[in-house]
Amino acid sequence: MNSQSKGFSLRNTFTAIAAVVALVSSSSAREDVPAGRSPLREDRRSHELAQPQGEDPSCSRLDRALQRGYNSGRYSVQEWEVWPDGRTTLAFEQRSNGRFMYLLNTVMGWSIRQRWEMYTVEDGQPVFTNCTEVAAATTYRGDTAIYTDAEWQRGSLRAVATVVLSEQEGRILRVDRRFVGHSPFRTERTFEIWETRRDLIAKPDAKPDLPW
Repeated sequence: MNSQSKGFSLRNTFTAIAAVVALVSSSSAREDVPAGRSPLREDRRSHELAQPQGEDPSCSRLDRALQRGYNSGRYSVQEWEVWPDGRTTLAFEQRSNGRFMYLLNTVMGWSIRQRWEMYTVEDGQPVFTNCTEVAAATTYRGDTAIYTDAEWQRGSLRAVATVVLSEQEGRILRVDRRFVGHSPFRTERTFEIWETRRDLIAKPDAKPDLPW
């Protein structure tokens, strides 16, 4: 890969991260927080948070699962690109713990940034709309799972999504997206793998060496 192609790939990766999970890479933990967001400083569970105004009522179960993941003390998300020939490539990985998020950029490695809260309604618009449960409960990664089709949006990005939820614990296990119009990744289709079981999320090899 020449330097121009590598630079383009890196810019695309940063754009994707910022747009989809509102994360950007930095070389050390930083204290700045995007406008309109609150820094996440403690372990907060979704059942302790008021349901935001502006959500689509059909997506209530999905939105509570989203909050439960984003606002828990420790969770991880892997974002994978899906190519037309069926290949998959890791776009990035995020591991959040307490006040900080660890971000794996496939070119630059791990970095650390202050973590902030994510919302189910942004700029007055719900993140998920038109939710429909599409499959009877089945098993996914050892959990009884519910499959929900939905429309997804953040900012100018739009996608058709299928979300896999744990029926028992009410947490997100996987999100498949097909972007409509512009994709912030190199592919039109992506999927996220979520992990919220604290003991299964390893501390990244990143500096500074923060408590885990």
